[in-house]
Amino acid sequence: MQVRFLPRAPVCATISNMIEGIEIKQIAYIIFTFAILAYWTGAFVLLYHLIRFGVGSQPKKIAIIFFIGSLVLSLITTLFLAQIMLL
Repeated sequence: MQVRFLPRAPVCATISNMIEGIEIKQIAYIIFTFAILAYWTGAFVLLYHLIRFGVGSQPKKIAIIFFIGSLVLSLITTLFLAQIMLL
């Protein structure tokens, strides 16, 4: 008895077929989402260490100012991206 294997498409051809169905806006949203996730992970680590290991009230004040700045920066970035994507 002889075993026959079905021909398979190369992996790169399959991936390129998947990429062809994705629009540029979707790729931009995915990149933006990962960038925001990485930014907020770094911000959380910095805030956690400033609040947890800071001695006195000065590091906690700096952490609050940094947190508010991070929120404002994220909001501005998200609004700019939304405005660009609507064009």
